[in-house]
Amino acid sequence: MLYAGTWSDSHGKRRRPLVFIPLLGQIITDFGNVFCSYFWSTSSLTVSLINGFVPGISGGRLLMFTGANAYLSDTTSFEDRTFRLGFVASMYLIATPVGDALSGFLTVNLGFIMVFLICVSINGVALLIGLYFIEDTSVKYDPASVEKFTHQIWGNVQVAIRKRPSTSRKIILLALAASPLVRSPVLGEQSVLYLFVRYKFGWNEADFGYFAAFKLAGIFCGTLFSMGILSKCCGMSDSMIGILASISDMAAATCYIFVTSSWQMYAVPMLDIFHGACQVICASIITKNIEPNEFGKVQSVKAFFDSLTPFLVTPLYNKVYIYTFQTLPSAFFIISLVFGFPILIVFLVIRKLDRGGKPESNNNNCRESYSNFNNNEAMKNKGKTKQQPEAPSIDENNMSIVTTPTIS
Repeated sequence: MLYAGTWSDSHGKRRRPLVFIPLLGQIITDFGNVFCSYFWSTSSLTVSLINGFVPGISGGRLLMFTGANAYLSDTTSFEDRTFRLGFVASMYLIATPVGDALSGFLTVNLGFIMVFLICVSINGVALLIGLYFIEDTSVKYDPASVEKFTHQIWGNVQVAIRKRPSTSRKIILLALAASPLVRSPVLGEQSVLYLFVRYKFGWNEADFGYFAAFKLAGIFCGTLFSMGILSKCCGMSDSMIGILASISDMAAATCYIFVTSSWQMYAVPMLDIFHGACQVICASIITKNIEPNEFGKVQSVKAFFDSLTPFLVTPLYNKVYIYTFQTLPSAFFIISLVFGFPILIVFLVIRKLDRGGKPESNNNNCRESYSNFNNNEAMKNKGKTKQQPEAPSIDENNMSIVTTPTIS
């Protein structure tokens, strides 16, 4: 994951492979699942390798979003970047409950093999759409200028820690620290939420599926509202949206602790509609404080830290639930509430740094750098200005032929 972004930046900003390779890996995984479903006696080790090793080596969702965010950062203006990053995140949020809802129905009626073949078809269509409709924005590069592997990995670290104008370096480090904190409650709650509602309210898989779809639909609407209305139309700063989202998450976690009935479980997500906004805001803040040729590197660093989150958070939530489910089943939401405080503090500090560091000046510098970089790349793509053969002219004073270059 750390190498993907720096490889993309150093090889002419090649973003499309970062999106296509995970799709190809998922297609191979689904074909492997078809094989395992047909030959039901396949060992569990083979199934684990197919579903773990192949997505892992191809990057999975994190690599795909790394490439997608880097591509959007390259092709989107400074002002529209937050909205477009939020729109992509919203599409993912709405696709998840749709897939969850259809998977059970299709599995019961069609069987495992047909379900996996449908997944192969959908990912194949996505790959074809990307190949034909996602424009290749890569530029020519000098292979001799590509650094060694170890230097490229260190280059990723330098992107985060190197000196920058005004308060940009502090803002980047804070946003990188906030990103895994934002993901922690999401992943932790997912690991034990079904166990909680089954024990507390007696829900079955279908009941939980309806609730999950309702909650994610609310997050989808909230993300669109925060990115489309608050950011794009109202011009609210990213840090302010992050503050509102953090307060919303903390309020929702507090309410979840005290729920006693099923209808309350459906009421609390109304407070949690900004849940998806924090993740988008972290990415947006980072991209607005770096150079255009660093998008891939910083996205890799962010994805690397995000990928470590499940290994630390999931065991924590499970341990807390195991020790408290008989006395206070909702105690794991206290962890989510605790995570909310540092996230809120981070966005408050970023907002203060923005004001203290004159964000208008910082943003103008980023816009100017972004514009200059794109202009330079456009000139490289067109090639140097062609210089026509020198056209002769006559100097009337000394009657000698003088050549003057003609530029076209």
